[in-house]
Amino acid sequence: MGAAIRRHEYLINTMKQEDRKKGYTLVLTFSRNWCVHNFFANFLKMKIDLRNCHMVFFDNTDNALLQESLTYWADIFRDCCLSFRYYKTYRQGTDRTILDPDIGFKGSKLPFIYAMQQDIVGLVTTDRFVQLEDDTLAPVNAIPRLLSLLEKHKNCGIATAIETGRSFEPWIKTRTGVHYLKMKENKLMERISLSPWHKGLVKVDGCGYYCFATWTHLWKETFKLMPKDMSDIPRFAMDNIQTNKILVLGFDILADFSLWCTHMNLTPEKILFWGRPQAVKMADIWVPRFNEYAQGIILKDPLKK
Repeated sequence: MGAAIRRHEYLINTMKQEDRKKGYTLVLTFSRNWCVHNFFANFLKMKIDLRNCHMVFFDNTDNALLQESLTYWADIFRDCCLSFRYYKTYRQGTDRTILDPDIGFKGSKLPFIYAMQQDIVGLVTTDRFVQLEDDTLAPVNAIPRLLSLLEKHKNCGIATAIETGRSFEPWIKTRTGVHYLKMKENKLMERISLSPWHKGLVKVDGCGYYCFATWTHLWKETFKLMPKDMSDIPRFAMDNIQTNKILVLGFDILADFSLWCTHMNLTPEKILFWGRPQAVKMADIWVPRFNEYAQGIILKDPLKK
């Protein structure tokens, strides 16, 4: 699209000055057109108080086809909420980490994801917000449930649903998206992904960005605690490390194991759907001797049914 491309633009912005603090904000992040149909087929089934909601479509691409798809859905929702905004960044980041396992932070998609999170903070004017990713199919009650957890638990900084990782092969087991972490300042030393057989609410040390609710002022503070030099942040755990800053601020991350999301993945043949049946307890451990992480270590799970 050329060097003169606009980096950010509101394609739609109905935010009104008088109600900008009212209710909550629902941020839906998009970067893949292939997700859109299944995402909204599921989204229409969800219990959402649109009359008390500021909805944001966050399009982190320069993808014209994605813009066309989202514009169609924007026309459906734009008059149902307190306000509606379609915000487009025109970024052109690509994820080359699958092709090159040795690629570092700067060469991966992570700078674009991190920049997106910083942009989102500037779009939220309410005291709390929910974020939902385009490759995530959340339970019908996820949004009111997560917002309720924030309100009911005084020390809750983040309330998160559960999502399984994914792979290109459906028979390969993978981890849950909530973790116990061992940190040495900003260095991740150990990540233990929890057993999928937990029940109820569990306090965790970190989670993904896929489906969570948080207090806006706390989320802004996490950026101040992130390192200026991100080169030591492993590409598989940037979201975990940022959410972990909620604990540094003195608040809890509550993982609700009654809220299982489905994680979609596009393969050359079809879309795969990842959920609880594919999840296992798993570890990733820093090995100083090799200056590398030992990833994907499947652990014995006493909770396994």
